[in-house]
Amino acid sequence: MKTALIGNFGHRFGLGHLFRLYSLQTFLKEIGPIICYSNDEEKKMLSSLNLECKKLDEISPDKIVFDGYKLDKNKKALIKEVNFINRYSIDTVENIDLLFGTCIIPSFYISRTNLKKAESNFSNFSYGADYFFIKANKSTKPKFKNTLVTIGGSDPNSITASLAKILGDDASYMIGPAFDRRHRDKIRRIVKSENIIEGSTETFKHIAKANLVISAIGTTLQEIEMLKKNCILVSNYTTDEDHFNSILRCSKNPKNYIFHGHFRQLNKSKLKREMLSFDTLEINEHFNVKKHNKEAKAKWLHILQN
Repeated sequence: MKTALIGNFGHRFGLGHLFRLYSLQTFLKEIGPIICYSNDEEKKMLSSLNLECKKLDEISPDKIVFDGYKLDKNKKALIKEVNFINRYSIDTVENIDLLFGTCIIPSFYISRTNLKKAESNFSNFSYGADYFFIKANKSTKPKFKNTLVTIGGSDPNSITASLAKILGDDASYMIGPAFDRRHRDKIRRIVKSENIIEGSTETFKHIAKANLVISAIGTTLQEIEMLKKNCILVSNYTTDEDHFNSILRCSKNPKNYIFHGHFRQLNKSKLKREMLSFDTLEINEHFNVKKHNKEAKAKWLHILQN
């Protein structure tokens, strides 16, 4: 069996889609998964992360998993070669060109509107954090600061540097693999190197060590929720407040979240007040990653092998 994993990734799209596909490639060997690229930007990104991959036209898959929201003509052509029941869409509730039969949203939250759309657009639909795999390499040594800033793999709006100007060396900052050079250099000029986490594709252990995480709405939220961390959210998009309301409704720990607002409205005084408003929580590093991933694997295989 061969399963092609395709998606949207790069500086413009971020890396959340890619890291979810990489998790499937890592944990679901039974379905013969391989990440595929269709253009030079995707190939360059995969090469920079040393991920095993193939060109789209080098594989004739039995199944196909797509994570993203835009399909170019090459991806569409490959999808159409695969039997309809063996096409799976991740993360979007829109059934692009009605190409997919099954949708999986690996997230603890979903808006009521999107829930209705997904149930209407797909013949099979599942969602929940129990479809989200956690990468936690034991050899990864997390840097410790009470506050961790992690704004995704690319941070196209340079929120990390803006937060560094406010918090300085009172926080640790994750620099994602797809940050552009000017953004990286700007952060390095503001904070000491000991407070920068660079080159890591894993966030779980760093989040586990922090009391407070400042983040954007994305895949990192699944780990923040699992670890019951305090979280301040700075949004990339004006529509993110709707997502925040869904987070509060679906979260088991709604009091752990504060929505600061859009990145263009980032305010130093307001941010400091929000940080002080949280009670100090005991650091929770005892989440059973192995058990969680084993259960996630069983759920995925139940869908993909039936």
